[in-house]
Amino acid sequence: MSWNLQALFTFVPGTALATNITFQGFSFPVNYAVTGQANYVIQSISFTGHTPPYTGAQGIQVGENLVINAVVANVGNVSQVGQITVFASCSGGPAGNTACSGGGGGGTGNPITTIAAPVAGTAVTATMTATTNGFVPGTYSGTVALTTTLAQSSTADDSLTLPFEAVDFNLSIVVPAGFLETQPGGGATQVRALAGAPSTPTQNVLLGGTAQISVSLDETGNPTPFALLVTATTDNAAVTFPTPTVNVNPNSTVVTTLTTSPAGAVPVTAVYSATNHGATKNAVQVLNYVTASVTPINCSSTVPVTH
Repeated sequence: MSWNLQALFTFVPGTALATNITFQGFSFPVNYAVTGQANYVIQSISFTGHTPPYTGAQGIQVGENLVINAVVANVGNVSQVGQITVFASCSGGPAGNTACSGGGGGGTGNPITTIAAPVAGTAVTATMTATTNGFVPGTYSGTVALTTTLAQSSTADDSLTLPFEAVDFNLSIVVPAGFLETQPGGGATQVRALAGAPSTPTQNVLLGGTAQISVSLDETGNPTPFALLVTATTDNAAVTFPTPTVNVNPNSTVVTTLTTSPAGAVPVTAVYSATNHGATKNAVQVLNYVTASVTPINCSSTVPVTH
């Protein structure tokens, strides 16, 4: 009689092992050996600073320094000495984008790293850094895979894929159409063109009066839009925002009223800032504080009047 036996990875490898096989009242002593095997698998993928699912505010921000963590485990029962190469790639997104090409195409750069093979029953985290400047907002698939010259029982589990979104945002000052003029150097001017930065929206404000600033959060193209905290500051301690930090909904405009003024007629720069996963965007509004006065004209009776 003959048997074809196969041990699971839970069995401890060994030689000169013995057992008894009992069949219909007869007992047969059997000698056998268990030959172990390694099996390296990608157990999980995560992005530093992000919480799954990787959509909306937890998506990959265009321009962020993306750190990819891949857990590589040896689920076999043999430990080997050697190296495992781990690499990341992606696919998808809007048509024509180059985000998932190599570094020369403006893509992620195909991040790659090498780790020591984990011993049986343990795992090692492979860490890689990807560039994201070439991403366009959209839905993608990310894959981490491993290669090695070490023997293993299967290569079918050498890769893992997960979906993620690439997202982006912009802040801008909204200038009311009725107050829009063009400065000599270009750019938008609110009210009229007094001394102001040629490329920055400038609003003239009567000293002691109030100013209104409208800022817009644009998330065009994001598959799952999300709100962001927007912080407002000025370069003059006397001019403050009543609510310096505001939660702004995507693709919407928030209007802020400032009731404080500087000590004199000077320009004040207001800066709105928002940050998502290390990428910061700003919108700048110059407030040109001015004074106004009325000079009476003396109309003398000796001045001839002509018709």
